This record gives sequence, C-alpha cells and structure tokens, in this order.
Amino acid sequence: MADETVAWAPGSTDPKIAFAEFKLHLREITPRLYVVPAVVALNVLVFAVMVATGVSASNPTIPQVLRWGADYGPLTLDGQPWRLVTNVFVHFGVVHLLANMVALLSAGAIVERLFGPLAFAALYLAAGITGSLASTVIHPIVVSAGASGAIFGVYGALGALALSQRGAIPSVVISKLGGVAGSFIVYNIVFGATHAGIDNIAHLGGLVGGASAGALLLRPLTPGRSETMRRPALVAAGSLALALGAALLLPRPFSYEAIVSEFAAGETAAIEPSNVALGQLGRHEIGMEDVANQIELGILPGWRKTRATLERNTKQFLARSTGVPPKLQRGLELLDQAAIAREEGWTQMVAALRAGDQERLKAASHDANVTVAQAYQEIRGLLGQ
Repeated sequence: MADETVAWAPGSTDPKIAFAEFKLHLREITPRLYVVPAVVALNVLVFAVMVATGVSASNPTIPQVLRWGADYGPLTLDGQPWRLVTNVFVHFGVVHLLANMVALLSAGAIVERLFGPLAFAALYLAAGITGSLASTVIHPIVVSAGASGAIFGVYGALGALALSQRGAIPSVVISKLGGVAGSFIVYNIVFGATHAGIDNIAHLGGLVGGASAGALLLRPLTPGRSETMRRPALVAAGSLALALGAALLLPRPFSYEAIVSEFAAGETAAIEPSNVALGQLGRHEIGMEDVANQIELGILPGWRKTRATLERNTKQFLARSTGVPPKLQRGLELLDQAAIAREEGWTQMVAALRAGDQERLKAASHDANVTVAQAYQEIRGLLGQ
C-alpha cells in the first residue's frame, strides 16, 4: 500500500496548528465518525445498566462481572466463547471505564478517520478478541474485563500505518498521539498490576492483534477514497473464526469451580446417609452400635477418598495455573479445613456412639457443623457472594 500513500505536510510549524490542520485533513478523508461514538455509548450503557441492577459503581465483585460477560477461561472454553467479545464492554468500576473511554475518544477518533469506519470496526473487534484470547490462554483462571486490550489494538493499528506509510502522518501528530499512548499504557500497566481482573497480557494481545489487522486494512490517506466491505469483512470473520476455533479446541482449564463442585458432590453423598442413620437412632429404630458401624464402615472410607481427591485436585490446580489469586488459594485452604473437620467430627461421633454417650455425640456433630459453616461463610465472603 505504500505506493498509494499521499504525503501530507502541515502548513504551519506551530505544533498545535499543525495538529489541527491534520485533523481537518482527516475530516476530508472521513467526514463522519460512526464506530467510536457507538462503542463509547455501548460501554457507558452497559455500565449504567449494571449499576442500575445493583452492581457496585466503584468496585464490582467477580460474580457480578461474570454475570455481565467477563472473560474467564473455565467458562469461556466450556461453551461460552461469546465472553471473548462481551468482556470488552464490561468494566471494573467507573474509574476503569472513564480511563478507557477517554483513551478511546482521544486516539480512536483519529484512527477511525485514518482507516474508515468499516475498517476501524474490524480492527477494534480483532484487537478485542486477540487480547481476550491472550488472557484466556496465559491466565485462564483470571477473570478479566475491559476495553483496554481493544484500545491497545487501536494504537497498534496506528503504529502499523505509521511504519508502513512513512511520511503520511506528520511527526507532530505522531508525537502528540505518542504522549497520549504513553500515558494510557503506563496507567494500564500500573492499574493492571494493582487490580484483579485487569490483565496486562490482554493489552499485549490486543496490541499485536490491532497492529496485524491494521496492516491488512491500510488504505491511502486521500480524500474521496472508496471504502469497500471486503477486507474489513474478512478481518472480522477471521477474528470471529479464531475466537470460535480457540474456544472449541483449547482444553478447558482445571477450575476452582470444578474442585468445589466435586467436593460438594462428595459431601452430599456422605452427609445424607449420616443424617438418615442419626434420624433412625432418634426414632429408636436402630441402636447406637448400628449407627457407629454405618458411619465407620459406610461413610468414613468414602469421605477419606473425597478428601484425597480434594488434595489431588488442589495440587494439580495450583501446579497448572499461574497467577492464582490469593482469594482462591485461601478458599482452597478453607475447603481442606472443612474436609478435615467433617472427618474428625464423624470419628468423634463413632467413639461417642460406641461409648453410648449421647452428650458427646451431640457435641461432636455440633462442633463439626459449626467449623464447616464458618469455613463456607468465609469462602462466600472471599468470592463476594
């Protein structure tokens, strides 16, 4: 595309005037903006509806953003590939939203005029998807959301144009946008390092995706240029195909939810017969020795297998995953504590039953239930439920 480039030179040496002149030149090339205003409006609308339905405006919880389409490997790669796109329109609070929208308005308006609305929509989609995929592949158990990956892609497309069509964009414009880009990048690196759910890997993926899409969508910077749908449609279709293919082919991450679900199933399988036996004892249908035998021979062996499975799954989960949030690590510790409390409770109950001690039996059951309930309450607090 370099042979189609028409170099543009500012009429003034004053940086502010030269920048304004270039923006006027871009208005001749692309008279109206469609995509950037629509994307900003959609992001604001989604956030407003989230807040209106009870989501915190300053610090949404993980379950809340997941309900609105945040990206999370175990869900995205288990039949919900649309999260690779929807997470780009979900934000972790009003500060996160405003920072991204200011950056998008600043650079996006210029890049949309440089590429044209159709091409800009395609490259924004491509950057959003590649950013999401990078996050899903590298940090599969991190819940991520936000438009910053796609916005990094906008800067990537600008960089691709500047490198391939040297002289088409004056240095004063590159310098001006470079300052904005630098501030945005520094902000996101710092924000990403201090806030869960802001994944800097997604920024890199978006940057690469936007640059690649931009290189495929380059057009001459001349007034009256035609805008065809063919290349933007191919880029958009390729991006969606990449997302769908990855969601279908990538293995589903070993998730925290899977560990909890398997443990809960084992717990239910053990508690139900225990409660039935204790109920029969209370109705004097069976004796204390019979209940002791049922717990010792029928419940405890299965429960020890459940505990062993929990320990094995936890080790595999921590070994296969990088960047496991401290909350999840603490949650797994609490599950192990609950498993130990259950086993100790049933062991003490067996001893009390064989000794014919009703008070000791009640105390053992009560203590185990209290310890497990406290563990579950802390787990719910950690997950914001």
